[in-house]
Amino acid sequence: MKKIFISLLAAAALAAQFGCASAGEPQTGKRNLAVQIYSFRNFTVVDGLREVKKMGLDAVEASPAVRIGGEFKDQRMDLNMTPAAKAFLKKTLADMGMKFTGYGVIRTKNEAEVEAYCKLAKEFGINIILTEDPVSQFKYWDKIGKKYGITMVVHHHGSDSVTSIGSPRL
Repeated sequence: MKKIFISLLAAAALAAQFGCASAGEPQTGKRNLAVQIYSFRNFTVVDGLREVKKMGLDAVEASPAVRIGGEFKDQRMDLNMTPAAKAFLKKTLADMGMKFTGYGVIRTKNEAEVEAYCKLAKEFGINIILTEDPVSQFKYWDKIGKKYGITMVVHHHGSDSVTSIGSPRL
């Protein structure tokens, strides 16, 4: 029962966040929808952006798991990106009229990595980072996230992330 309540609460919060109409209400204005580029992991980021654009959307959540594409087909959007790859990706987004809305899923090892990811996100205008970091990293996300205007979101997949280190299960 607690899981259902939390799920409904989360859905209501998302609906409020994005101004979604309730069932039966007409949709007005532009909808805020995005696609996680990992959904197109068999493509490059550039090709995935093209596919998302065909859907009539202009927002994508970036992922370090997907190769960039173009002349940077062997690079990923991660802390090892070259300045040239960053410039290429920014230009590609601008040319397509698209933007990144979030970034993830990542895991950090220390405070310096949290700061590096926050800097990368800020450089691309991203203000949400999804992580599977252990609770011990949350203090860094809180401090550094505030500094950069980044919200850290817990993205829990497996038993080796958040719940396995002593935090309560929902």
